[in-house]
Amino acid sequence: MTAGIPIVVDACVLINLEATGHLDAIVRMLDLDMVVTEPARAEVGSLRGEVDGITQTFPIQLEHHIGSGALTVTALKPEELSTYVELALELGDGEASSIAVAANRGLAIATDDRKARRVSLERGLAEPKRTTRILRDYCNRARCESPVVRGLLQAIQHRASFVPPRSDPDHDWWRTHIGE
Repeated sequence: MTAGIPIVVDACVLINLEATGHLDAIVRMLDLDMVVTEPARAEVGSLRGEVDGITQTFPIQLEHHIGSGALTVTALKPEELSTYVELALELGDGEASSIAVAANRGLAIATDDRKARRVSLERGLAEPKRTTRILRDYCNRARCESPVVRGLLQAIQHRASFVPPRSDPDHDWWRTHIGE
């Protein structure tokens, strides 16, 4: 970890940010220490892409981001295991471990999962960040031109199949920039 703002990301947010092709730049621009739990890392699968006009899936390789310091993988501490097991009864392993780590270590969390956001608030965590808020903050700070923003959002839609729900506070920002 570097000296940035620590935030635990679950698999869905990590996949979406990786789909942009700018994960390291986003982490640097926002001065984040992005942390992923081992169970959440195990849920990070693949992204779609095209080769010669044929859509294919490609496994996500996080090693580069770990090596660059943009991402830290963490194991659960013994004192986090009981919370993790309890939460895993109602959430996926990645979300459960992310909330257990964030709650125990007093860290912020990022998730797009509605149930995980609700459970995070019930556990006394601050409102979880979402993919859209992270991207909006990045684009504002980097002063991205509209075509750049559109490209980032389209990459997430096409490569990760993510579109924010209407309940997302930044849904209108997304729609404006994606051109819908």
